[in-house]
Amino acid sequence: MKLLLLVLLLVAACTTPTAPTVEVSFTFTPAAPLVHQLVQFSTASPGPWRWAFGDGGASDEQSPTHRFGGPKAYTVCLTTPEGKSCQTISVRAI
Repeated sequence: MKLLLLVLLLVAACTTPTAPTVEVSFTFTPAAPLVHQLVQFSTASPGPWRWAFGDGGASDEQSPTHRFGGPKAYTVCLTTPEGKSCQTISVRAI
């Protein structure tokens, strides 16, 4: 019985708890921007941040702004140490 208790204590001491998972996410406004309209991006995910706007533009800010030059769907991605999140943004013609 003492041996079993000792084994259980050793197993418990050697178990490393895992860090909680942080989901990478972001929002943007306006939801349906027009060409050349300033779009505000925002995230509560811990940094550092790396934004790729799908048109060659990028930013390392937590809450950057960006203007898209033409009407089309752009895939915007945010990468942090916790992971990556991408969303498609449809930019409309004026």
